[in-house]
Amino acid sequence: MKMRFNMRLPPYAKPETIVKLLEKRVTEYVPNNAKVTFKNVESDTGWQMEPLLDWQEKILVETSASFFNHQTGFFSYGSKMPTNGRIEHV
Repeated sequence: MKMRFNMRLPPYAKPETIVKLLEKRVTEYVPNNAKVTFKNVESDTGWQMEPLLDWQEKILVETSASFFNHQTGFFSYGSKMPTNGRIEHV
């Protein structure tokens, strides 16, 4: 039986450290003498958007009130999309 999985890391986690810990955990506690191989295909840091500047927040609040007739709702959740960190600096 083969098993693959992926996980999203918190934006500021160090992927090298997480990979080492995960490999240790997966290969040390093997049930019924199963054979376990661990292969890290890809690991990368997460990304978190910088806080909005005052003028950006003002525009969002005003636009939401005028267009939707509701307050702006802000929700932030770390993401791991390789292009996000690059787009931020364009």
